[in-house]
Amino acid sequence: MASSFQSYGNPFDDNANLLNGPNSFHSKSAQIREKIAQYEGELRDLSMLQDAQLSAVGSMDQQSTQTRLNNKITFIKSLQEEIKQSIEQLKHDPSMSEDKATQVNNFNRQFKSAIRKFILLEDKHLCGKFR
Repeated sequence: MASSFQSYGNPFDDNANLLNGPNSFHSKSAQIREKIAQYEGELRDLSMLQDAQLSAVGSMDQQSTQTRLNNKITFIKSLQEEIKQSIEQLKHDPSMSEDKATQVNNFNRQFKSAIRKFILLEDKHLCGKFR
């Protein structure tokens, strides 16, 4: 006798895709978290480049370091814009709840703190450059 039970697969697969798919709140949050960490790493690299530029001796060395410094700043600013847009998109996520809003606000605070670090690095570098 053949079984009349028909398997439709795991009923939780669809939910897993909704919760962990590329457009899910969880996935977008993880991407923002990674981008903020990358941004902070880029700031550490920028600080080292700024120190290298201030201690560069020859004009070729200074030019090379300045080019690398300019490229790093351009990349940081583009990453900053990416993060800003990602956070804005997450704020308007249709699945937003109070818990998720708290998480988005935490991202916003972390990001603003990183931007302040960037501004301080730039100011510190400019002050050191003109001493």
